[in-house]
Amino acid sequence: MSNILPIKIITKTILEGIKKAEYDYQEWSDGEWLWRAPEYLLTVYVAKQLAKLKYNKFITLENSTKDAMEIADALGNGSLNSKIRKNGRVDILLWWAKGDPRAVIELKNSVYGYKKIEKDVHRVCHMLKKESKKSTLQFGVISFYMSRYYEIENPKKMMKIQIEKLLKRAKEDADQLCTVKLEYSDIIVKDKQNSWCCVNLIFKPIKN
Repeated sequence: MSNILPIKIITKTILEGIKKAEYDYQEWSDGEWLWRAPEYLLTVYVAKQLAKLKYNKFITLENSTKDAMEIADALGNGSLNSKIRKNGRVDILLWWAKGDPRAVIELKNSVYGYKKIEKDVHRVCHMLKKESKKSTLQFGVISFYMSRYYEIENPKKMMKIQIEKLLKRAKEDADQLCTVKLEYSDIIVKDKQNSWCCVNLIFKPIKN
């Protein structure tokens, strides 16, 4: 039996980590929602959930982008695209058991519009696409928490529309670089007009 961690389990676990952060923060703060918490809380909770998985893998936090790409054999020749931000860091880097980078995971809090994730979309896509035929980087995930107050009722429908808009924009920016898949948790509604949700945008390089 293979002990390779399936992508579906990884992405499901990421959503579970953000959901757990939401519920725990509500408990700590006497009912406040996660959007009021620091973004790093999402990173820690997701990392803890991933670390619990009983598969051959390991994770690192705030890994150097350039170092990750070098180990993944993804640097290639010439300069890196500026959108990669080579001097930056990856929120969570998931590694193959043999010691090569497998996935780039970026976490965002309080995502209301595409601008909040736009730079990460460009960055993840270019990281994955670079030397994709030999790079050990298999996929990337931009995961985020979103909550919203809607003046009209039916916030679940409105939030679904907003999520689809984010997916559409991500696909436009990822064109020719990566495929993009959407996953999200149940949309939780409170007081008929408030809602929150956890979302994954999953990127895989187009190898051509």
